Amino acid sequence: MHIGLAATLASTVISLAAEPDPSWQVNTSFSGRRYSLDYTAPTPSSTSGTGEAVGLEVTRFFAPLHDDGAPYSLEPFLQRASSWSLSIDGSHLTTNHPFGGPSSTDWSGGISTSVDVYVKRWLILNGGVSTSYDRQTETTEQSSHSVSGYLDLGLRVADTRVDGWYTVNAEDVGGASSRFRNRFGASMFTAIARRFSLSLDGNRIPGGGNGEIALEYFARQDLGIFGGLFAEKGTFYSTNLEVQEYSGWLGVATWLDPTVGVEGSYTLTTYDAPVQLIDQTPFGYHDISHQLLFEVLARFDRL
Repeated sequence: MHIGLAATLASTVISLAAEPDPSWQVNTSFSGRRYSLDYTAPTPSSTSGTGEAVGLEVTRFFAPLHDDGAPYSLEPFLQRASSWSLSIDGSHLTTNHPFGGPSSTDWSGGISTSVDVYVKRWLILNGGVSTSYDRQTETTEQSSHSVSGYLDLGLRVADTRVDGWYTVNAEDVGGASSRFRNRFGASMFTAIARRFSLSLDGNRIPGGGNGEIALEYFARQDLGIFGGLFAEKGTFYSTNLEVQEYSGWLGVATWLDPTVGVEGSYTLTTYDAPVQLIDQTPFGYHDISHQLLFEVLARFDRL
């Protein structure tokens, strides 16, 4: 009798003390980058630079997440959580002049918003818009502004989701030229036995395309180890410059408790632009960069 009463009281106290199921998630990220740049044309030379970036993303889940024993990072996906998100980011790059002149600086920032809605357990609609601004200075100043939008249709079977999407981008470079691009792509994400996640992504871009594979292993509910590879080839700058990009990353994510997580990763990236004519001038370069990223995730029942 007394044991049963004590157990009931203990259960009530634990229930009252438990954190409410979260409906919000806030991601804050900080990254630092160092890169070396070798120009092969028009004049062979070498230089280096540094970069910093910050980001803030707020996500609102339409239904509270609950702790069901799955890895905390997988909860939104496994629970088919519809969501709305808003993100803001900014970055700064400084590149030393290869011949001792003034350094080149680049400031950029952007804002985006998107929704991801499960219309049915097997059907997802996703879409979003974004805008960004970039200003580069050296001896002269050049700025660009872009606006993008995308639509996505997702199909889900069990713990595998496949998406196909279409995006459009309009970019204005210094008021002197503008460019309109559209792209198609597809992606797949799957969770395996609540221990692994695998994602694949492919995208057609002007003059080529890109692909990405990422894998995460969840050693515990609160610990994930992840890595991935990315490759891209095409004309993905405002000019018609043909570039090849390759990158790989490794990282670890851990949750201090069910509502606070931290993540760290290292990324190695190379860019290669074979010598080619841009505005009747030969141009080419090789760039290699190292980036460290740190991110804090926090979940709340309300903001």
